[in-house]
Amino acid sequence: ADLPRQTRWHPAFSPGELARELDDATALVLPSRSEGLPRIVIEAFCRGRPVLGARAGGIVDEIRDGENGVLVEAENAEALADVIVDVLVDREWGEQLAAGAARSAEEWVATPEQFAHRVRELVANLD
Repeated sequence: ADLPRQTRWHPAFSPGELARELDDATALVLPSRSEGLPRIVIEAFCRGRPVLGARAGGIVDEIRDGENGVLVEAENAEALADVIVDVLVDREWGEQLAAGAARSAEEWVATPEQFAHRVRELVANLD
């Protein structure tokens, strides 16, 4: 509300809309205080977008700081703002993070057969 020309709010996106928004973005900013497995991180990686996120919950399991995104302390708005500016100003660094994000997506992309094989291996290793 304070920055209407600089900020857009969308409560929900269709899958196609989300893909277009990520494609138009430089990075995904995820300042969550708590997350399980943040699917949006994987979706950003699949679109070749780095994630600038809080060191919280499952976010830390997906982001390799400085490789496919950047982690800042949760609730440190100033640090998050600094990282956003750094990525926007240093295009080369942003592109390196984006390349790392795209590489990270490879860990998640699987055919149905590959996924089934991975699940079978997981179940077999429970014994």
